[in-house]
Amino acid sequence: MPGCGVAVVVGAVVGGVIGYLTNVVAVWLLFHPVRRRCLLPGGRLCVQGLVAARRGELARRFAALVDEYVRGSGVVERLGVEAARLVREEVEEALRRGSVLRGLAPLLGPLVDAVSVAAGRVVSGLVGRVDLGRVVEEELLALEPGRVEELFWEAVGRELRFIEASGFVLGALVGAVQGLVLCLIGC
Repeated sequence: MPGCGVAVVVGAVVGGVIGYLTNVVAVWLLFHPVRRRCLLPGGRLCVQGLVAARRGELARRFAALVDEYVRGSGVVERLGVEAARLVREEVEEALRRGSVLRGLAPLLGPLVDAVSVAAGRVVSGLVGRVDLGRVVEEELLALEPGRVEELFWEAVGRELRFIEASGFVLGALVGAVQGLVLCLIGC
């Protein structure tokens, strides 16, 4: 059957295009439409992008994860250590620059130590008291939908493009198999 090769190739191309476009639409539907749109009267068939429809829940869950991670992973303590280091560096630099204080630098060493440790404790204490979950949730909810989509693409754009391309590959395989089956049954 000379037309079998053509049927397989055409099936693969058509299937690939359909698979690709299907996945492009599926990825687009993660974000669009931003506002709920009813396709039938009476609010029967309505659509809204997943991220827009579940925005509040996504913000709450993400904020809770951030809060839990920051509090349970030592981030607060690390911020205190970093603050102490930065304060120490700034005070030591100020002592080196100040002509009058330069000679006093060795005597002020214990004071620099105490100030930097206190600064670290203050930062750790403040960060530990901040309701990080609430702050993150409010910031996420304040983002414009377009910015949310941009951030999402920045974070996982390669993976989303892979999903779209996978639609082409899978569709092409299905289309080629369909073309082969049609050849085998003699249509």
